[in-house]
Amino acid sequence: MNDCRPRISIIVAARPDQQRVTALTALRELDSRHPPYEVWLARGLQPSRQRNQAAQNAEGEILYFLDDDSLVSEENLAILNEAFQDDELAVLGGPNLCPGDGSFWQTVFAAVMSSRFAFGPSSARYRAAGSRRASSEKELILCNLAIRAKAYTEGGGLDEALYPNEENALMDQLSRAGRRMVYDPDLVVYRYPRRSIAGFVRMIARYGRGRGEQVRRYPSMGSLPNFVPSAFLGFVLLWLVSPLLPPTLQAMVWGVAFVYAILAVFCAMGLALRHRVSVALGALPLLPLVHAVYGAGLLIGVVRANPVRSPEERTADVDLERVFVSKGAEGS
Repeated sequence: MNDCRPRISIIVAARPDQQRVTALTALRELDSRHPPYEVWLARGLQPSRQRNQAAQNAEGEILYFLDDDSLVSEENLAILNEAFQDDELAVLGGPNLCPGDGSFWQTVFAAVMSSRFAFGPSSARYRAAGSRRASSEKELILCNLAIRAKAYTEGGGLDEALYPNEENALMDQLSRAGRRMVYDPDLVVYRYPRRSIAGFVRMIARYGRGRGEQVRRYPSMGSLPNFVPSAFLGFVLLWLVSPLLPPTLQAMVWGVAFVYAILAVFCAMGLALRHRVSVALGALPLLPLVHAVYGAGLLIGVVRANPVRSPEERTADVDLERVFVSKGAEGS
């Protein structure tokens, strides 16, 4: 590889009218001694399409995807450079964490998402969990995800009819092809969660709907655990009509509800130890809400006949800009 050619291509997707892209601010502040890298900003109405077009123009052998609000940790580029010395590595990702100055509710939302009770293995996306290890799409997330360009191309890139969960479908494909994926808790970006409960609930519903659309387009046995929240939603409906049930069945329903409540309380106690009591108290009622809303969103995504994004959005023009190249990439 030419010394002047960037090894890492960082790709950031943003809206056409977005004035402030905080990810770019953080990238400009990185130490110039890092491995050569370039930064692409892709503006448009369909993030999957934006990222695909940026990837087609990128020069690096490693594509590092960030959201527009992903604040990169100083060590990330060095971690990527070291990890991808392994020629067998196809995908490397890590968590996105709430900054320490987040508001009370942002801290609560981050605590909920970091809970295994709430999010299962996907909670590793929101906390630095364990050590570097072989992983899957259940733990990796596109706001902090590096993919070898060759693997990205061989996997067909991101499905432009999907958003969100476009990266999950791609990683599923790479996994079936035997490509190696790794989770590294030290590969960290910082992102502020939603500011309000309404915004948080809409996000969870969108996550569920995206998973449902992925299941509809790419059905697999690996998606079965994602239906657990939908089963919980069905249980909640059964619990609401439990007074109409025979006494024996009614007792069973209330027994299951009691066990769930105990588990939720134990989860909140764990959050109190990691955060503080007030955060745990704020998180406790959100735990069943997350399960129910995600479950409803998933079912909507499975049965919905048409993609959420209109044909105009999916085929809209993409404005690509190579924002800057690091000094190392310029050979200075």
